[in-house]
Amino acid sequence: ATLDKAQLAIPQLNFAPEPAPGSLLVTVSIKPDDTVAITSASLSSDTISFDASGVFNPDGSYGVRADRLQWGATDLSISFDAGADGGWDAVIDGPRLDLRPLLKEEEAPEVTASAEPADKPDGKSFAWLLDSSAVVSDDSPTRKITYSVQEVITSKGIALSDVRGGVELTPSNWPSVMVQGQLGDAPLVVQISGTRPDPLKVRFESGDLGALLSAYNADIPLIGGRFVFDGTGRPWSRGDVELHGGVDLQDFRLGEAAVLTRTIDALSREGLATINKDAGFGFKQFTADIDLGNGQLTVREGRASGGQFGFTLGGVVDLSKEQLDLNGTLVPVYTLNRWIGAIPVIGTLLTGGDGEGLFAANYTVDGPFSEPDISINPLSALAPGIIRKLLFAQDNLPAKEGEERKPLEPPPGMVDHGG
Repeated sequence: ATLDKAQLAIPQLNFAPEPAPGSLLVTVSIKPDDTVAITSASLSSDTISFDASGVFNPDGSYGVRADRLQWGATDLSISFDAGADGGWDAVIDGPRLDLRPLLKEEEAPEVTASAEPADKPDGKSFAWLLDSSAVVSDDSPTRKITYSVQEVITSKGIALSDVRGGVELTPSNWPSVMVQGQLGDAPLVVQISGTRPDPLKVRFESGDLGALLSAYNADIPLIGGRFVFDGTGRPWSRGDVELHGGVDLQDFRLGEAAVLTRTIDALSREGLATINKDAGFGFKQFTADIDLGNGQLTVREGRASGGQFGFTLGGVVDLSKEQLDLNGTLVPVYTLNRWIGAIPVIGTLLTGGDGEGLFAANYTVDGPFSEPDISINPLSALAPGIIRKLLFAQDNLPAKEGEERKPLEPPPGMVDHGG
């Protein structure tokens, strides 16, 4: 058949290619038991084409195969088998999946501090997953998607390679999501699972968080970094994300970060630090507890160690208003070097003994992302235990009594005075 305006649309997925002239050739046979067999179905148009076959049984079960589905940059093979009970199993594989047409940007509702909290999930809707009105209840059949795609193109043209995983919807459980892939040479893993009504279990891993973030926003000054988030959340829609957990970022550098540079400049004016900004701000590890919800990111117990300086971090980042309200303590490592060079025995200093402590400064960062106010409050001395907490990763701390003591390795940029 010749079609003037061929179109295949799936509104729930934003799948709606532009109508275009095309041709459709279908071969159908009906068996004596009323089974309908589509031995071949071929659609060819300027916007979409496929070759498919399928079987539709009298009990309502059916199976469909699309050996070649081409739509824009997408080139896939898809199989879909549905049971009479409403359960189904889909398998997607092929060289390329372009998600950009499915991820149409929608204007998110403005979130304010006084906004009413989102409705507590009742466990029946998984609209957060596909932005549709589909339902998962305690007696729902199992539904499963398995995929293996060589290249997946996301928003802003970012390409993930060797993407594998699946989504499974089972009774009494939140949708289980598993994604494994590569961004450049760095692995990327997302895991979501949980039993209703308990919170979702969420784990996210990136072998290069800086590359991942800069792909979406070139202004983010993070370079490198092996990142892990491990925590909980609740089902969310596109405009309402809620997460609670811990983050661990290792072996990273901060580039030309205006806030950080201005903070270091302020320390220099106070005579507290002579930090080489040209050497960059590299760190071995940053850990923190975070809460993300209602448009705000709350950071607790943040700590960076293993660089020219160590710092603690806490406060709130208002993502909806683009406002910062952060504070912490910053300790230049050069001060520690001076003490190491001057004192033969430093064990009590590092283990929290009766030593005098080291110079440091409290800081606050308050105001808009573009031009926050930075305040530095020098401290005459800081408790030795705080110095140890700030400047050394846990696996480099001096051993407790009776344990084997490992030698301390100086952080990058730290002078080794020997002894």
